[in-house]
Amino acid sequence: MKKKAFVAVAAALLLGAAICFSGCGAKAGDLYDAKEKEPVVAVRELTDIPAGYELQFVNRWGTAALQSTQNGETWLYYNMETGKSSVIEGTSYTVSGDMRYTSSGPNEAGLYEYKVYCGGELYSSGTSRQALAVTNGVLYTDSESFYCAPDGTPVTGENATDVPLTANYLRSGDTYYSMAGDMIYSFKESGKFCGAASVWKVIPDWDGSARTFWAVDGKLFVQYSAAVPDDSQKYTYYDGTEKMKLVTRSYDLGSCKIESHDDFGFVVENVLQTEDDYVLVSGSRVTEDKLLTQQDDMLQTFGKDGKVYVDLQSLMPGVEGVAFEDGYAFLAAGDLVQIYKGSSLRGTIRTSSGMVYTGNGTVSFGNQQYTLTGELQRTLATDATVVWTNGNGTTYYTQVSEAGEVKLWSVDEDGVLQEKGSDPREIDAGLWLVKNAEGNYSLIDVRTDTAVFENVALTAPSVAVFSAENEEREKTYTVLQGEDRYWLVTETKA
Repeated sequence: MKKKAFVAVAAALLLGAAICFSGCGAKAGDLYDAKEKEPVVAVRELTDIPAGYELQFVNRWGTAALQSTQNGETWLYYNMETGKSSVIEGTSYTVSGDMRYTSSGPNEAGLYEYKVYCGGELYSSGTSRQALAVTNGVLYTDSESFYCAPDGTPVTGENATDVPLTANYLRSGDTYYSMAGDMIYSFKESGKFCGAASVWKVIPDWDGSARTFWAVDGKLFVQYSAAVPDDSQKYTYYDGTEKMKLVTRSYDLGSCKIESHDDFGFVVENVLQTEDDYVLVSGSRVTEDKLLTQQDDMLQTFGKDGKVYVDLQSLMPGVEGVAFEDGYAFLAAGDLVQIYKGSSLRGTIRTSSGMVYTGNGTVSFGNQQYTLTGELQRTLATDATVVWTNGNGTTYYTQVSEAGEVKLWSVDEDGVLQEKGSDPREIDAGLWLVKNAEGNYSLIDVRTDTAVFENVALTAPSVAVFSAENEEREKTYTVLQGEDRYWLVTETKA
């Protein structure tokens, strides 16, 4: 589960200065109604990794690179999903996604020998009359090209026209896109090419001023403001110095169609968060008399049609921060936070430094927990820091300053206290690793108050943790490194 902090513009709402929240953002269908299901957590020991290799990183497709402890130029390329692996001798280079290659030469025949690896396996090998080259995440030989599709699988092209992709893939709706210079390339999940267009085609009258980009559900939006003559009657707003024309256009990544949004009426300064059906931005609204609102960091949401998706300003005028958690929406302005469930206002609370939403309709401040309407629910140990609340109770940790020892605890609805373990560390949102009296480890899912594994001998005094998230696959891969042992924790959104 990916952590999402409170999205805020005003300095007074930065993390640690006011309310902050963590958890999953709202998804398709509504801005603040759907409550996401908890992910399915699975764990297994990776027993098929050869001895003598040390993990260096894990990528978002679940492929790991391990370096030989005997020879720093030897690597093991290992797919944690399939258990397939290849030994790579010599320096290896990331090409695109998890694709890597090695090359040598020229040999006596003037040829360059190469090997291409993907998904933990040797994908292709051969010779080339020219030295291998990498451009925009694509590997070129004299006759073939190689790159990774958005799902991490390798693709072979016959020439450069087959691979208009770059290494940086972005997803919007059912379409992926990438940008290289002023070119926009789009393609489907399978890697099938949809089309290419220059930004100049989308905004042919662009004057070189600053541009803002965002994508919603398969549409890429481009916006800029251009100054017009003082005597012009065709302008969108007056910024206090000049008359400005606001240009907002969208480019359909699947059909390559271009659409103008002349009535957009909002100057986007920052793109803060993108969800399936809307984008959260900050900026200034154009008033009816063609002026900009005095508040130049307003928050607003827009959908794929270029219209306001949910009018945050009508819910809470002057809203400066927003967060989504547990099916609730939290809107903040100044020192006030309004909590919505669907379109219903559930409570208004005044914020204080260190106040955190900790799940199940509770807000924690220090060692005290409150309902969303400000009613005190319980007071915990003096030095308690709450990490999660579910239907069964609350999980928190304490630190005994004299001994310097930190322990993780849980207290149920009846007030029954249970020690979970010491030396707690959060390896991913909701997953906490703790040590018992014997020095072995347990992995606790505090969201459901269950143990993923218990009493496992990892390594002392520390446990190395490697984690990567693949939002497209809705999976997170986390590896715990023990002494010549590795445990894979896979989270899959239900």
